[in-house]
Amino acid sequence: MPEVKALPSYLYDHRKEAVRCGEAWLHTSHGMPRSRTGLQAGDDLASAHLLDEYYERVGEAGTTDRANVAAMMKERPALGVVASMVWGLAPIQRRNPFRALLRLDEFEIERRVDRALTLMDGDGSDHLDAAHRAMGAGGDAKLPGLGEAFYTKVLHFLGIAHEVGVPRPLIFDQHTKRAYYVLLRETGDAAETGRFTGRVSDPNGSPFPAARAGSYAAYCGDMNSWARQVWGTQASDDSASALEAFVFGYSGDPRYQPSDLCGGLNPRADLEHRFTRYREQAADPLRLHA
Repeated sequence: MPEVKALPSYLYDHRKEAVRCGEAWLHTSHGMPRSRTGLQAGDDLASAHLLDEYYERVGEAGTTDRANVAAMMKERPALGVVASMVWGLAPIQRRNPFRALLRLDEFEIERRVDRALTLMDGDGSDHLDAAHRAMGAGGDAKLPGLGEAFYTKVLHFLGIAHEVGVPRPLIFDQHTKRAYYVLLRETGDAAETGRFTGRVSDPNGSPFPAARAGSYAAYCGDMNSWARQVWGTQASDDSASALEAFVFGYSGDPRYQPSDLCGGLNPRADLEHRFTRYREQAADPLRLHA
């Protein structure tokens, strides 16, 4: 049986909101219009057709929900990767992640996704560790343009699509990392937080990828355990994903406005405020890996 870690006070105090808001936010649609991808129809890239097909399916607004992304991931993994990027609002900054990914042909994208799926197919954290390492820098399932915030989306949707990964793989981005850091501090497990804040190093002083992979598996395990405690007898396979959606918080415009659904609560704002407070108390500045 997996270890049952104490329920953090924030989740204990907001159990009802976590269930109500988490389940609602889990099923909301997200996405962005074609113009925000920085690519145009007919761009000369090996897999540009995948972006064309995605927008043909969902419309030019680009919005869809998790269930549809998971369905695309199961039908055609390469299309599912593109869907996860649009759904997750992949940022276009100095380097366009869509252009980097779509230089690969569809067969190669699918080969790398299949490699991650094979590694993840089993019970226990070792499988999540292996899949996480494979999709990270230098791994044999690495997808160009996708950092941890987005390749964990791929792992998440693979887990849903193929019903693999125990515990359920979840999304690990800057917001859920900050939330997890706070929740660990509230359980008294401050030492564990160093595994994903950049304070764990190899002898040469570089970030230690294996420790970060371990922190991802620990995050998934803890969130699955906490979800079972919050949902109780009503827990389902989707409860951990709903808890992740809850701690991610409402991201309306303005981003941190309170949510009427949650009675004026916004977990993202609350947890990031607590993260800032803990960071100010820390002896060294904390830098979460993006």
